[in-house]
Amino acid sequence: MTVRTLEVGGWAGPYRIHVGANTLSAIGELVTLVHERAALIHDENLPAAIVDRAAGAIEAGDVELIRIPVPSGEAAKSFAVAERVARAAAAAGLHRGDLIAGLGGGATTDLSGFVAATYHRGVDHLALPTTLLGMVDASIGGKTAVNIPEGKNLIGVFHSPVAVVADVETLLTLPDGEMQSGLAEVVKHGLIGDPGLLGDLRAHATPLTDRDPETLTDLVARAAAVKVAV
Repeated sequence: MTVRTLEVGGWAGPYRIHVGANTLSAIGELVTLVHERAALIHDENLPAAIVDRAAGAIEAGDVELIRIPVPSGEAAKSFAVAERVARAAAAAGLHRGDLIAGLGGGATTDLSGFVAATYHRGVDHLALPTTLLGMVDASIGGKTAVNIPEGKNLIGVFHSPVAVVADVETLLTLPDGEMQSGLAEVVKHGLIGDPGLLGDLRAHATPLTDRDPETLTDLVARAAAVKVAV
């Protein structure tokens, strides 16, 4: 398993971003889990195999885990959903020294990060993005938020994760439209900070279309590096 690791420092760190194939199964090897309990907040539409893989890796570290499904996309980012998640965590006995993990796209990690930042005035957050947009942008920088009728992301806080684990194999089941949305973000990152990335997108069009894990690992790591630098 080839894993690319990026270091995030400055006000947004320190933490590491781990990018590779099947990294969800290696969470315990990549991230130091010193928690008795954890809540896995996950997109309810994720394939069960992906949720099981992440849950099993966390539980392997002798962590007592509860799973909390949430709606897909922006529907997850509301006070009502955040309250439901926080109450489920409280009912399971999660305390300040425990962990909240978010498994899904950028909306899911926004929500899980917001709950982690506010539950018990702040607990550890582990971001597990499963979309290309989430891997190269949304899960990086500690951005968390929920929406209100007056606007998107108006209520939030910056809360750095303990780590980001991006498993490119989760992109194999990503709908084409969401993959294209993520690729548009990669193009933007290339324009901002890595012009060579644009040429590589053209040169590796076929393996990208086939969603080759090695090609995706390199693509995600390079695009994420631009966000880290910013």
